[in-house]
Amino acid sequence: MISAFGVEHGYISKAEEKKASTGRHVAAQLVPGIHGLAAGKPGKAWRAAGHEVGGNVGGALVGGAVGGLTRNPAAASLGGLAGSTVGTSMGVKSAQRKGYYRSEKKKKGS
Repeated sequence: MISAFGVEHGYISKAEEKKASTGRHVAAQLVPGIHGLAAGKPGKAWRAAGHEVGGNVGGALVGGAVGGLTRNPAAASLGGLAGSTVGTSMGVKSAQRKGYYRSEKKKKGS
């Protein structure tokens, strides 16, 4: 992007940003970390895996802690599950935005 003063800025605008597919989010939910290693670019796969696992663990801790405030074990478990789901999704978005994943193959006909 070029500013009003003619200076090139190296960031991507929200409109140009490629979003992660639903399949990428689902795969990361099922096998966080392993998906990052498999789908990551050479030299960036461990970073992609770290984003997924970090989001999963961090989200589970925060969700479990918030659910634990109710002093109900079921609420703490549900909070941990919801937190890990949201955390992994945020990790995938972050890794996608930073360019750690290989590009996804286009479907035929689209």
